[in-house]
Amino acid sequence: MDTLKNENNEYSKDIMYHLEKLKADLFRIQTLNNRNFVLSSSIDIMVNNITMINKLVQIDPRFEWKYIQNEMDRLLKKDTSLTGFRILFDFEECDKPKRSLIPVTLTIKSDNEK
Repeated sequence: MDTLKNENNEYSKDIMYHLEKLKADLFRIQTLNNRNFVLSSSIDIMVNNITMINKLVQIDPRFEWKYIQNEMDRLLKKDTSLTGFRILFDFEECDKPKRSLIPVTLTIKSDNEK
């Protein structure tokens, strides 16, 4: 089985790459079995589902989560003694911001555990 094409943070590109390979394999099977209507129709349904998954992978999140994750990864590589991050989200600039606290504790997996 193929491993991730890019071992960095571009997982969506890897997902799209593997989905396209899967679609190509399905089209090859469909071509080889072009007289089997049930199989051909089933493959059409699977290809449509893969296309939908591809679209979902490409949708940008509401916030710049990828930018934040990349910045966290960069800072962790720069200083491996970091034990956490303090991130403040402000939706508007004001003199006295009113923020809610969301405490999160995560364990970081090493490359061997992924």
